[in-house]
Amino acid sequence: MTRPVEPIELDTITPAPPSPAHSRPATPSSLKAPTSSYPPSEILPSNGNGFSTTETTRQSSLRSLNLEYGEGTAVSLPPMDRGRGAWQFVVAAFILECWGYSYSFATILVYLQSTPPWSSSSLSALSAIGSCQLGIQFCLPIAIVIVFRRYPDWVKTSLWVSLVVNCGSMLLSSWATKVWQLIVLQGVVCGTAGAILYAPVLIWLTEWFHERRGLAGGIIWSGTGIGGFLFPFLISGLLSKVGFAWMIRVWSLLTAVVFAFSLYIVKPRIPPPRVRKGERGPWPAFPWKVLIDPVFVTMAIASLFASLSTFPVSLYLATYASSLTTSTFVAEIVVGIYNVAASVGCTVLGYVSDWSYTAATILCGVLGTIIALFAWGWADTLAKTYGFAVLFGFSSQMIVAWSGATRDVAGQDPYAAAITFCLLSSVRGIASIVMPLVSQGLYNPKLKNDATSWGRFGFEKMIVFVGVTAFVSAIAGVALEYMRRKHKKA
Repeated sequence: MTRPVEPIELDTITPAPPSPAHSRPATPSSLKAPTSSYPPSEILPSNGNGFSTTETTRQSSLRSLNLEYGEGTAVSLPPMDRGRGAWQFVVAAFILECWGYSYSFATILVYLQSTPPWSSSSLSALSAIGSCQLGIQFCLPIAIVIVFRRYPDWVKTSLWVSLVVNCGSMLLSSWATKVWQLIVLQGVVCGTAGAILYAPVLIWLTEWFHERRGLAGGIIWSGTGIGGFLFPFLISGLLSKVGFAWMIRVWSLLTAVVFAFSLYIVKPRIPPPRVRKGERGPWPAFPWKVLIDPVFVTMAIASLFASLSTFPVSLYLATYASSLTTSTFVAEIVVGIYNVAASVGCTVLGYVSDWSYTAATILCGVLGTIIALFAWGWADTLAKTYGFAVLFGFSSQMIVAWSGATRDVAGQDPYAAAITFCLLSSVRGIASIVMPLVSQGLYNPKLKNDATSWGRFGFEKMIVFVGVTAFVSAIAGVALEYMRRKHKKA
């Protein structure tokens, strides 16, 4: 049962009693809304505030606007949670999630450290290229969603412009000779353009999916693992054959083709309205109640600690494996295995979260604790390290529980749901920026030859940290279940 949510800015709209066929809010003469035509099965349940949540109401909840679809035009919307349109959206969003330069930056960083003129720069300066791009892509979407809410008719154009900016900036960076130029072009500009390209996924996911949102989100986010497995090998091969500059040029061309295909097929379920000049609503319109919602706050805490437990593993897993083998390739394979397992885990746990997102949260935390303290703590062979990578990668994808949390926090309001997604993404983004610094203090390279019985090679503190933070996320999951039940009774 979803939690009631007050409709946003519906002061100009008076709800009318639902008719037997379908429910529609009364439309004033100043508002030319579309006459939606869809079967009763397409109508979502009431949100508990006296408003029947039809597609027209959901559209109106985004903004009190003068909408023009054509006088007397019937708008037939595709079904939610099923059908060609819904799964076509998943495919397009999966490709956008999968294709990422930042997934391969660890490989690029190793190359830059050993290749002039970049080798003369500090490690922190070179690392800033990837961390800026990743941090912006995590944290900026919330501002983009607010802008897109005011200008829904600009979204598709903005996506194509961002594609040109993204690929153009990446291509221009192939002629860079200074690190600051790479930070600006690849980190800031590409990161910003990438955030704009991805933000509509968070908005339109709530339009296309409701009951199966966890599964859809899990499939989409599994693209991160697939990209993290494939592209390091691709980029490593290009770097060794054609060098850094030409690798960037090839990557820019491939990115343009792939993103163009994705943007061509990705589309919202609810067509964007044509807005009359000078009649856009006030902004920024922010659902402030989300910030104090107990379910959101608890979910944010669980996400923070889950992210703190995950990033050290993804950052240092190859370093741990390199202590067990002299082959760099064999050591890096463990990262690919981890990413593939994460992709499978996203899909499976996404399905679980549709049944109970609190159970998925608790399960990820408990398994993460056990696997870190035992499977990683006692990993004294490469085979055991690979086993740890599979188990932890599979069980650490607590991000899929966000979909269920948005249903309780935002109800049927797609804008509030998108904001909730973005806020949780920002929490994860903060963790991604902080953890490289924290991880340096947890790893002791002076003990890299110390093969003790538990916590080998200087990783004892890190293993304890990962286990403890995963356990805290499980405790937060228990609190989340309590908050969910409390709000269900309210």
